[in-house]
Amino acid sequence: MNEFTYIYDGQNYTDTTQEFMLSLGMDEKTQEDLLRQKEFEEEQAKAQRLKRREDAYRRISDPHFLEAQRKSAAGDEEGAEVARTLGLQAVDRIKTQYPI
Repeated sequence: MNEFTYIYDGQNYTDTTQEFMLSLGMDEKTQEDLLRQKEFEEEQAKAQRLKRREDAYRRISDPHFLEAQRKSAAGDEEGAEVARTLGLQAVDRIKTQYPI
């Protein structure tokens, strides 16, 4: 996850505490605008991570679960269990790759 950065008076900063922003001489309106921008960017980043996670589920883990259902319906419980295990392992990898 990227750290929120902003430019104030020609310098880059990451500290968004009120005390720090006041020490820079930032007025209250500018602080509020900056915090709204930070919140917006965080929401956008989270939405993007969720979309990537959902896409990865469809491409990687869901096929294993569908295979497990087919094998189970055909009476192949051992094969179904293998497919379920592969699906769950894929879910764990996806969650690690796309944290929320």
